Parts: sequence; C-alpha cells; structure tokens
Amino acid sequence: MHELHSINPTEKISYFSFTELRPAYFKAEVNYFLSQTSENISSLQVAANSIGIDLIATSVMELEALGTLKTRKINMIQGRATEMLG
Repeated sequence: MHELHSINPTEKISYFSFTELRPAYFKAEVNYFLSQTSENISSLQVAANSIGIDLIATSVMELEALGTLKTRKINMIQGRATEMLG
C-alpha cells in the first residue's frame, strides 16, 4: 500500500524521493505545476516516467491554466475546467 505524502509548492522533489516512496501517482494543485520552471517540470516528468507514475494537476478551474498545463505536458487534470471541455 502506498502512503500519502504532501509537499509544499517551494519544496523540491528529488528522484530519490520518487524511487524510495514508489507512489502510484503524483498529484498536486495546479499552482504547484504552474509555479515551477520548465526545467523543474521536465525533471519531474523524467523521474515520473522512469518509474511509471502519472502526474495529476488538481483544482484546475480555468481553461487558461489548462492550456498552460497542456504545453507543459501535464495531461491528467481534476477540477472545474474538465466540465468546460465537453
């Protein structure tokens, strides 16, 4: 069973953290993904892909944020913006 771990938006996530914790997915509020540099997002994606986990953005309320997430290749979302897609 995977334990839940939370981080604050300014905390860096290391590859070691991912490989040791072995989460089923990484879920963070949209602000976390939007506040990170492109380099940090790329590193996070490489780490996530290497151990087969999904990155999920939560609390996505606006289509503008959805567009930014899409350009950053964060394709799994939760929030009100999903209702606007249909």
